[in-house]
Amino acid sequence: MKIAVFYFSGTGSTWWVANQFKNIAENRGHFIDLYSIEKSDEYNLQRIISAIDILGFAYPIYGSGLPKIMRSFLVEKFKNIDIDHKIPVLVLTSMLYFSGDGALISKKYLDKTKMELNWTTNISLTSNISIPGFKVNPVSQEKLNRRMNNANENLKKLLVDIENGKKRLRTQWGLIGRLLGWFQRVFEPMMDKLIKFSVDPDRCIKCLKCVKECPVENITYDEISEKITIFNNCMWCMRCYTRCPTQAVLVNGRFCDPEKFKRLKPISKDFKVN
Repeated sequence: MKIAVFYFSGTGSTWWVANQFKNIAENRGHFIDLYSIEKSDEYNLQRIISAIDILGFAYPIYGSGLPKIMRSFLVEKFKNIDIDHKIPVLVLTSMLYFSGDGALISKKYLDKTKMELNWTTNISLTSNISIPGFKVNPVSQEKLNRRMNNANENLKKLLVDIENGKKRLRTQWGLIGRLLGWFQRVFEPMMDKLIKFSVDPDRCIKCLKCVKECPVENITYDEISEKITIFNNCMWCMRCYTRCPTQAVLVNGRFCDPEKFKRLKPISKDFKVN
């Protein structure tokens, strides 16, 4: 089989999931390519689609849904693609504790195209968000190792289902999971109003890491005032917050002590932004 997986990974967990699936599939004789959607302008999407048997998408679960950047990718990039047959689709997601129907919700966007969702899986790894009001520090290395081992077994079983042509559309906790997922998606628009990110000029060293790495170009630097501004189009990838070398990103104007609010380090040293 030839598989192409388009992924978004804010801080490295989904990148790890996609690469683990790639390794497992290649060890069983399949061909799989991974594409970061942050570089989608560099790809000939039509050519890629024409050469594959299965199309995959991988993303982290944000509020039981897709990150804004993945939603935009599905809507904008595929609307003009010429597809003459139904393409089977695989969705891989990473999450902390709960995904609800976050993998299945992609069907809402796929149904508008000639793509058919056939397989989903939710991989529980660790947290990249630990802020005042939502203090969820990354799990211990011991627990993370167990989860990574479980993830590998999950991905192996998923691949067997794909090879056997067996559909695998799963949600968490059935109807309850769907209801909780719906509730989280309703709440999502309120997040931008309740929580604001900004930059402490006294702690900032002007490395511009946050500006360069923001996946939605929501952070700017003014050379005259030397001010970094975080606007209101945040998608909660937590990249600027977790990767700032001086912890200069504030939450509602508050400094978040890294001893108390732990920042996630990528679970793989090979992860690179963009």
